Amino acid sequence: MDWNDDWIETTQGPVRAPLTVMRMFDKIKEYHKELGFPLSKEEQKAIFRDPEAVRLMNNQLIAALHNEVTELQESTPWKPWRPINYKPTGIPNMAEEVVDILFFLGAFMENNELSWERVEKAFRRKMLVNYDRIKLGYSKTR
Repeated sequence: MDWNDDWIETTQGPVRAPLTVMRMFDKIKEYHKELGFPLSKEEQKAIFRDPEAVRLMNNQLIAALHNEVTELQESTPWKPWRPINYKPTGIPNMAEEVVDILFFLGAFMENNELSWERVEKAFRRKMLVNYDRIKLGYSKTR
Protein backbone atom coordinates (compact mmCIF):
# COMPACT_ATOMS: atom_id res chain seq x y z
CA MET A 1 0.00 0.00 0.00
CA ASP A 2 1.36 3.37 -1.02
CA TRP A 3 1.54 5.85 1.88
CA ASN A 4 0.13 8.52 -0.42
CA ASP A 5 -2.84 6.61 -1.83
CA ASP A 6 -5.66 8.48 -0.07
CA TRP A 7 -8.24 9.63 -2.61
CA ILE A 8 -11.59 11.35 -2.22
CA GLU A 9 -14.44 11.45 -4.72
CA THR A 10 -15.43 14.83 -6.10
CA THR A 11 -17.85 15.90 -8.82
CA GLN A 12 -14.81 16.04 -11.15
CA GLY A 13 -13.77 12.50 -10.18
CA PRO A 14 -11.22 11.20 -7.65
CA VAL A 15 -8.57 13.59 -6.32
CA ARG A 16 -5.77 13.07 -3.83
CA ALA A 17 -7.01 13.88 -0.32
CA PRO A 18 -5.55 17.10 1.15
CA LEU A 19 -2.71 16.53 3.57
CA THR A 20 -3.78 18.40 6.70
CA VAL A 21 -1.53 18.63 9.75
CA MET A 22 -3.59 15.96 11.51
CA ARG A 23 -3.30 13.65 8.50
CA MET A 24 0.46 14.30 8.31
CA PHE A 25 0.81 13.13 11.91
CA ASP A 26 -1.38 10.10 11.14
CA LYS A 27 0.92 9.26 8.21
CA ILE A 28 3.99 9.72 10.42
CA LYS A 29 2.43 7.41 13.03
CA GLU A 30 1.69 4.76 10.38
CA TYR A 31 5.29 5.00 9.17
CA HIS A 32 6.67 4.75 12.71
CA LYS A 33 4.47 1.75 13.45
CA GLU A 34 5.80 -0.10 10.43
CA LEU A 35 9.37 1.01 11.20
CA GLY A 36 9.13 -0.03 14.86
CA PHE A 37 10.22 3.40 16.11
CA PRO A 38 9.95 5.04 18.61
CA LEU A 39 8.01 2.04 19.91
CA SER A 40 9.18 -1.46 19.07
CA LYS A 41 6.59 -3.93 17.80
CA GLU A 42 6.48 -5.42 21.33
CA GLU A 43 6.01 -1.99 22.95
CA GLN A 44 3.22 -1.19 20.49
CA LYS A 45 1.29 -4.21 21.81
CA ALA A 46 2.18 -3.79 25.50
CA ILE A 47 -0.46 -2.76 28.00
CA PHE A 48 2.20 -1.38 30.36
CA ARG A 49 5.36 0.44 29.30
CA ASP A 50 8.38 0.83 31.52
CA PRO A 51 8.49 4.50 32.64
CA GLU A 52 12.30 4.44 32.42
CA ALA A 53 12.10 3.40 28.76
CA VAL A 54 9.67 6.27 28.09
CA ARG A 55 12.01 8.72 29.85
CA LEU A 56 15.08 7.55 27.93
CA MET A 57 13.27 7.72 24.60
CA ASN A 58 11.97 11.20 25.48
CA ASN A 59 15.54 12.35 26.10
CA GLN A 60 16.64 10.99 22.73
CA LEU A 61 13.69 12.52 20.90
CA ILE A 62 14.11 15.92 22.55
CA ALA A 63 17.83 15.88 21.67
CA ALA A 64 16.90 15.00 18.07
CA LEU A 65 14.40 17.87 17.99
CA HIS A 66 17.10 20.27 19.24
CA ASN A 67 19.46 19.04 16.52
CA GLU A 68 16.85 19.46 13.80
CA VAL A 69 16.02 23.00 14.98
CA THR A 70 19.74 23.80 14.89
CA GLU A 71 19.92 22.43 11.35
CA LEU A 72 16.93 24.63 10.46
CA GLN A 73 18.73 27.64 11.92
CA GLU A 74 21.77 26.81 9.79
CA SER A 75 19.54 27.21 6.71
CA THR A 76 19.26 30.92 7.48
CA PRO A 77 21.71 33.83 7.78
CA TRP A 78 21.18 33.87 11.56
CA LYS A 79 24.48 35.34 12.76
CA PRO A 80 23.78 38.93 13.90
CA TRP A 81 27.47 39.88 13.69
CA ARG A 82 27.60 39.09 9.95
CA PRO A 83 25.99 41.03 7.09
CA ILE A 84 22.46 39.78 6.39
CA ASN A 85 23.49 38.53 2.95
CA TYR A 86 26.58 36.60 4.12
CA LYS A 87 24.87 33.43 2.91
CA PRO A 88 21.68 32.68 1.00
CA THR A 89 18.59 31.45 2.79
CA GLY A 90 18.17 27.78 1.88
CA ILE A 91 14.39 27.49 1.42
CA PRO A 92 14.47 23.87 0.12
CA ASN A 93 16.63 22.83 3.07
CA MET A 94 14.37 24.74 5.47
CA ALA A 95 11.38 22.72 4.24
CA GLU A 96 13.35 19.49 4.68
CA GLU A 97 14.35 20.41 8.25
CA VAL A 98 10.76 21.35 9.15
CA VAL A 99 9.64 17.92 7.93
CA ASP A 100 12.37 16.27 10.04
CA ILE A 101 11.11 18.25 13.05
CA LEU A 102 7.56 17.03 12.38
CA PHE A 103 8.75 13.41 12.30
CA PHE A 104 10.55 13.69 15.64
CA LEU A 105 7.64 15.64 17.13
CA GLY A 106 5.31 12.86 15.97
CA ALA A 107 7.60 10.28 17.58
CA PHE A 108 7.57 12.28 20.83
CA MET A 109 3.77 12.39 20.76
CA GLU A 110 3.61 8.63 20.15
CA ASN A 111 6.10 7.88 22.92
CA ASN A 112 3.93 9.83 25.36
CA GLU A 113 0.54 8.75 24.00
CA LEU A 114 -0.19 12.40 23.23
CA SER A 115 -3.05 12.53 20.74
CA TRP A 116 -3.51 15.11 18.03
CA GLU A 117 -6.95 15.87 19.50
CA ARG A 118 -5.34 16.83 22.82
CA VAL A 119 -2.80 19.03 21.03
CA GLU A 120 -5.60 20.66 19.03
CA LYS A 121 -7.50 21.47 22.26
CA ALA A 122 -4.34 22.96 23.78
CA PHE A 123 -3.78 24.96 20.57
CA ARG A 124 -7.29 26.41 20.70
CA ARG A 125 -6.87 27.38 24.38
CA LYS A 126 -3.48 28.97 23.64
CA MET A 127 -4.90 30.97 20.73
CA LEU A 128 -7.53 32.45 23.06
CA VAL A 129 -4.78 33.45 25.50
CA ASN A 130 -2.65 34.89 22.70
CA TYR A 131 -5.47 37.01 21.30
CA ASP A 132 -6.30 38.23 24.81
CA ARG A 133 -2.66 39.34 25.07
CA ILE A 134 -3.06 41.42 21.91
CA LYS A 135 -6.12 43.11 23.43
CA LEU A 136 -3.97 43.96 26.47
CA GLY A 137 -1.35 45.62 24.27
CA TYR A 138 1.03 42.67 24.07
CA SER A 139 2.16 43.47 20.52
CA LYS A 140 4.96 45.33 18.78
CA THR A 141 2.64 46.49 16.01
CA ARG A 142 0.06 48.32 18.12
